[in-house]
Amino acid sequence: MSGKIELKIRKGIPKRTDLNYYPYWSWEVTGECGNKVTISPTWDDLKEALKKTIKHELKVDLVSKRNPDKSRYMKKIQEICEMSKSLKMEINDYDLEEIYKECVKK
Repeated sequence: MSGKIELKIRKGIPKRTDLNYYPYWSWEVTGECGNKVTISPTWDDLKEALKKTIKHELKVDLVSKRNPDKSRYMKKIQEICEMSKSLKMEINDYDLEEIYKECVKK
């Protein structure tokens, strides 16, 4: 892949009047030609993109006669599963009440 993806987090303008701000995230995607676009995909979009990318890269290996090693891709999928387990533990440690208080007007 050429280009880059950068996560952007900012305090968005809330539609609800009881909030100071709305926690907002997006990706800034820079193409190989330097053009930038900002996207905020859904969770389903993210899962589907990841699934299609892994399948695509395996096809590229086959077509370009690189070593089409399925075990390498299975390892990547396992790494994603391990990252998800780690993330679950991190989220369990979040103080959701504190996060909420930060966003809500007093």
